[in-house]
Amino acid sequence: MRRKTRTLNAKTIAAAKRGNVAAMEKILDYFRPKLVKKATLTMYDCYGMPHAYINRDLLDRLERRVIWATMEYSMKPRNKK
Repeated sequence: MRRKTRTLNAKTIAAAKRGNVAAMEKILDYFRPKLVKKATLTMYDCYGMPHAYINRDLLDRLERRVIWATMEYSMKPRNKK
């Protein structure tokens, strides 16, 4: 079975830049698996057993960074040299 690929289109990014909350949620949903992976940390208990947990503060900071980057993203085409 083939895995369904998810992509973001320009309309979704443009709508998020205009302040559409649903479009911004789509962008966050697109990046959420990668953000959760980056925010997952490993702790060790007193017996040396590893336990993975999601650092919510770090996840929130990463999500805010994605929102900021989306708002700052330029939709203008680049000049090719």
